[in-house]
Amino acid sequence: MRFLIFLFLAVFALGCAEPARDFTTLGITASAKDPPRPRGRVIVAESTTSPSDGIVIGSTASSTVGVYDLRAMVEPMVLEDFCFESLGDPEIIATAYVIYTNPEGTTTTSSSFVEGGYVCFADQEVSIPLRSTVHLTVSIDTGFWFWLSGDTIQLNWTDFGARAVGQRSRTVYDERAVTDFVEGPTMTFHITKPTVSLSSGSPSGDGFPGFGEIFRPNMAADTHGYVGFEWATFGFDSTDNEDEDEDWNSCANMGDSDRWALYDMDDLATNIDESWTFTASDGNDCETSPDLPLISATVTLIETEEVAAGATTTYSLKVNTEGASSAADDSVRASLKDIGWLDDSYDSEIYGGTYIHTLPVMGYPITY
Repeated sequence: MRFLIFLFLAVFALGCAEPARDFTTLGITASAKDPPRPRGRVIVAESTTSPSDGIVIGSTASSTVGVYDLRAMVEPMVLEDFCFESLGDPEIIATAYVIYTNPEGTTTTSSSFVEGGYVCFADQEVSIPLRSTVHLTVSIDTGFWFWLSGDTIQLNWTDFGARAVGQRSRTVYDERAVTDFVEGPTMTFHITKPTVSLSSGSPSGDGFPGFGEIFRPNMAADTHGYVGFEWATFGFDSTDNEDEDEDWNSCANMGDSDRWALYDMDDLATNIDESWTFTASDGNDCETSPDLPLISATVTLIETEEVAAGATTTYSLKVNTEGASSAADDSVRASLKDIGWLDDSYDSEIYGGTYIHTLPVMGYPITY
């Protein structure tokens, strides 16, 4: 009987024994006798202030190619080592920089270079308090000879070689405690780029049906080179408030090249358009859908319009809106949706407006 009681007590004691602790999931190495440590982390995300995919002017300094938001979990952190994956020709990036705030509250700039497909920064002091977001800005200097118009680069955040120190526990965290990957924007190199805007003199308010100006956009060239203007797509948002069988803004009426003309404001006597194509509201060309409203018109110029480096040219879009009713308050609003442009480069490739972040440019409503 005594033996059975002893055996029961022994089994009960084993079942109540505390299991060995395993700290390997915390991003640190610890034995079973170590006290529990905080599960600190550094969370990295692309900032809303980061540039979207866009254009970098070659042979320039301090071009921003990414901004990242850093947050600390559990305890304040200081990020000491970190790397970015470099995609694209490594010789394009002469020097890379990061800008951040150190524990003393001072803005710090550090430089590095591409090596082995990475740009790494060691022995840094990126201070990340709790319950706040810290911005880490990445910029580059580009070389003079190692890029061509259309080349791209991309710097992506990685956890490769990452190291951070918890400011309460003094725990040293490795890459397992840091966000593993955040894709950076893709930046395309050009000698120059266009910037488009709405001229202050663009028409608005009351208008009269017939041939007249409905839109006046500006095109400016970067100071590094001229921009060649090749083609443009204009949006055409209109209303037809009269209940008639034939709509004035239909493709059958408005899809006529003779109704459209584009001018350089410096010479309003000579139009610069060579040909026009038109799109209906269903996305088809106007020949396919002649009864639907016209929503856009694309113009090809007679010859390349050169906008000199650092200069601005203003254009005037004139359209014959005959058929619109002033009695019914029909209206029209034009916009610049896309452009075709030449880089001040030795090649003749025509680039679209994908990375021109000032597009689209909206005109003012005109009511007849």
